[in-house]
Amino acid sequence: MITAWIAGDCWLKPGEGTTDLRELYGNFRPDLLILNLECAVPAGPVRTGRRALLPLDANRLSELAIAENTVCIVANNHISDFGSEGVLATLRALRQAGIRSVGAGVSLAEARAPVIVEVAGRRIGLLAYADTAPHVGAVAATDQAPGVAPLIPQTIIADLRGLASQVDDAWLFLHWGREYSRYPEPEQRDLARAFAEAGAHLIAGVHPHVVCGKERITNALVYYSLGNFLFPPIPLADGAILHWDQVSRQGLTLMGIFEGRDWRWLDILHVTSEDGRPHLPVPPAERSMTHEFARLSASFTDGYARKYSSIRWRENLLHAARRLWMMTWPERVRLLGRLARAAHVVHE
Repeated sequence: MITAWIAGDCWLKPGEGTTDLRELYGNFRPDLLILNLECAVPAGPVRTGRRALLPLDANRLSELAIAENTVCIVANNHISDFGSEGVLATLRALRQAGIRSVGAGVSLAEARAPVIVEVAGRRIGLLAYADTAPHVGAVAATDQAPGVAPLIPQTIIADLRGLASQVDDAWLFLHWGREYSRYPEPEQRDLARAFAEAGAHLIAGVHPHVVCGKERITNALVYYSLGNFLFPPIPLADGAILHWDQVSRQGLTLMGIFEGRDWRWLDILHVTSEDGRPHLPVPPAERSMTHEFARLSASFTDGYARKYSSIRWRENLLHAARRLWMMTWPERVRLLGRLARAAHVVHE
């Protein structure tokens, strides 16, 4: 038997107390742990124009080394918060902690390179990519500069086909989608189908900071967003604090068990405390979260693309209401000031 856990967004914030992730699932030690490390060692100049910068406390990386094999996805929009130097320092810190990484590198070739984990004679291949479009904002690697493997469909399809002959399982991780939207864009579903047909057996997304639904496409199981895993509130550049609302404090961990000839995946829903630490929900909350996850997953019908514009409008409105509710009064005053300045610029 082989066991694997796959979790969502993780920020090991400096100055925070340590977290024993083994307690989350009864001190069970899996063969493989994969999660999205959404932060960077502050080794270089900060990236300009960012409202949120997420520094990594490299001394806390040992908190993630709870499996026989731990792999961090580093194809995301925060690995470049401190420029090229921060990318390199983060990759170096992970190696020193005995943790492998996938999705970023000193060059484009290294960022695209798969990580292959062999457990009990089974070879599991991992690939990771991040969207460089403005609504995600990842920084792509080049032949001369470090960064992430960019989400370019033709490139991913070629990499999946090249990986197929080397592994038993091909798992694809994507940093994509709209923040705080529980519904993927129709284009994401089209991409998931193309990647499934190219050989991906499992596709797991992150970036929205909320849980999205899942669906099976050909031979692939697709999870569009796993939400937050270990993620404290974020101090923003304008002085506000981004406190996660009730929806953003819900996450999904995939627990995979390989027995016989196939993987069986269990959807383990969790909630995070106010300081961003994951724990299992009490039974009434678990039932409610399970029902909501099933509802989100049931939305993927033939008419999804036609209904998406109204779905997105509703999601934006609901998130704005939740965000306003979580703000303190000084933050609300600052928000009104920003809106007034933006309106003045438009008028000019």
